Amino acid sequence: MKNSAIPRGIVCLSSLCLLWSAAHAQQTQTLVDSSSTVGSVWSFETKTNSIQGNVGSAIGINWGAVIDRSLVFGIGGEVNLSHTVTNYSYLELLGQYIAEGDRLFHFGGQLSLGFGSVKDYEHPKTSLFDNFFNTSGTGFYFIEPQGFGELNISMKTRLIIGLGYFFATGIDATNLNIAKSKVTDRDLSGVTVTLSLKFGSY
Repeated sequence: MKNSAIPRGIVCLSSLCLLWSAAHAQQTQTLVDSSSTVGSVWSFETKTNSIQGNVGSAIGINWGAVIDRSLVFGIGGEVNLSHTVTNYSYLELLGQYIAEGDRLFHFGGQLSLGFGSVKDYEHPKTSLFDNFFNTSGTGFYFIEPQGFGELNISMKTRLIIGLGYFFATGIDATNLNIAKSKVTDRDLSGVTVTLSLKFGSY
């Protein structure tokens, strides 16, 4: 009798453990599950900003994975176009939240952070793409919060305008690569206005 009671106890205890595990698994929430939708988007953008009070522009490209049509996690980069004294570029990680993306016009927010490099021009800039890749100078880090509005042009194309603030830090103002401009963190920081086209599947 005692020997038969032990296996029964083990069976009961195992059953309770399985039931508890199943209940616990049902309560666990995850960012992505079997009902989630995952897409991907590309965006091409132009951004206005300033260096030492001179308004200029940059161009960039971003890629992101879209989860449940509302969350975007991606990477991107920008390169200066029109500042006449100092050149820069950067790479970024970004996260977006899009509210009510099925509406014709809707809003969202983005947070970007990354690493960049800034350098004085080797010779005077004569056109938009002159000195374009002359960016390998002194490094900096940045964070950029941004709010934006999106217009659904088609099922796979959206027009976005955003307003943000670019916070730069870590520039070594004594670096020889910026001996002419002596650009600082404050000089590179400021309000940004972004216009972009986004393509992909949501």
